[in-house]
Amino acid sequence: MTREDRQNRLAAELECLHALKKTSSVFDFESVGEAPDRYTLLFRGKGVAQDTSSESEIEYVELHRVELRLPYSFPQRPPDIRWTTPLFHPNVSFSGFINVKDI
Repeated sequence: MTREDRQNRLAAELECLHALKKTSSVFDFESVGEAPDRYTLLFRGKGVAQDTSSESEIEYVELHRVELRLPYSFPQRPPDIRWTTPLFHPNVSFSGFINVKDI
């Protein structure tokens, strides 16, 4: 993939996220630049969180923040996804990473 192809692909992904944001009441995102390869995704809705300590209580969370990085070989290689707000979910590790192959 040439640098120009990558920039065009990244710009297309940004357009898709803008379209999704426009039609969604629960989704928003932040990015920097005209063709970014890193995003902060924001989801609003009730979720369950638990601190990594085994004695901590489960709590409800209303805002979820996710870091998304598109590697150079994207879309042949999946994005790197990391939840930065606490989340109790079987597909999300305690450190917040998601293994796309597992899901």
